Amino acid sequence: FAEKSRHDAGDTFKDLRRWARRLPVWDLAMVATQLDAAVRRDVFQFLARICERRLYSAQGREVLCMLLSVEEWVAGKGILDEAAINSALDNAAKPAEAFPMRRSSPSPSPSP
Repeated sequence: FAEKSRHDAGDTFKDLRRWARRLPVWDLAMVATQLDAAVRRDVFQFLARICERRLYSAQGREVLCMLLSVEEWVAGKGILDEAAINSALDNAAKPAEAFPMRRSSPSPSPSP
């Protein structure tokens, strides 16, 4: 989950998401108790970076919210970079007015 990992971040994220979605919440909690705090912090930092990618932003927020809801994942001092997490969650789809729709030229009037 390191930022400069030699592994492709997209592939790593897809594997993490697949794994997290198939586990019940109590198994996610148990796994968190077995992980060092530094590893859990790296996972959250990784997910915050993934949320910045347009391709994975929605799925990244899904996994981020899933893990944030499990107390064992967030337990401990310094696990969460609240600014990065808030930024990732705040960057959800922007309202429609932020991205004005292109209006096509008016269609020509029919000839008599």
